[in-house]
Amino acid sequence: PRQVGDNAFVYDYEEFVGYVRILGEAIKGIEAPVEVVVKPHPSNDYGAIREVFEGAGIERWSISPEPIYAFLKETDLVVSLYSTVSFMAAMAGIPVAMLNTSTHEVINEWNMTEELYKGLTFFIDDPLELPKRFKEIVDIALERRRTGAPWDGDIDHLRRFYPDGAMERCMERLTI
Repeated sequence: PRQVGDNAFVYDYEEFVGYVRILGEAIKGIEAPVEVVVKPHPSNDYGAIREVFEGAGIERWSISPEPIYAFLKETDLVVSLYSTVSFMAAMAGIPVAMLNTSTHEVINEWNMTEELYKGLTFFIDDPLELPKRFKEIVDIALERRRTGAPWDGDIDHLRRFYPDGAMERCMERLTI
C-alpha cells in the first residue's frame, strides 16, 4: 500500500493489478476481438508489467516502447490511468476511458485539473464500472472504424483547456 510521502504518480503493485483485472473483466464482457497494446511510461518496469498481464487472463496483449503517436492511426479506443498523453488520442477522435485513480486525488488539488479530467465523456469515477461502460465505448470505436469518421466527443471539452490551438497544431504535425 502507498505510504505517506510515496510518489503519487507511481501506482503500487496491488493497485495496478486491480486496474488490469478490471480491464480483463471489461474485455470478457464484449464480443468484438480485442488486442491490448500496453504503452507504459519509459520509467516503468516492463518485466513487472509483463508479469501482471500474463496473469490477468487477457488473451491478446503486447507491450510497446513506441510513443503513442505511432499508434494513433491504428487505435480504436484507449483505456488509461492518469496520463496527459491520452489527450492526444482524444484529440485524434479516439474514445478514451480514463479510470479514476489515486493519482487523481493529488492532481485534483491543482488548478482546473479536476474539471479537465472529470469532464471527459468516459471518465470512470469508479473503475469497477468500466465493465458496464465498456460496450458503449467499443460500439463508438467500431462505428469509427466502419465510417472512418473521428469521434468528437471530447474534442470541444479539451479545446476549453487548450484554447490557443496548440493541440490542433500538434495533431496536424502528427497526421501529415
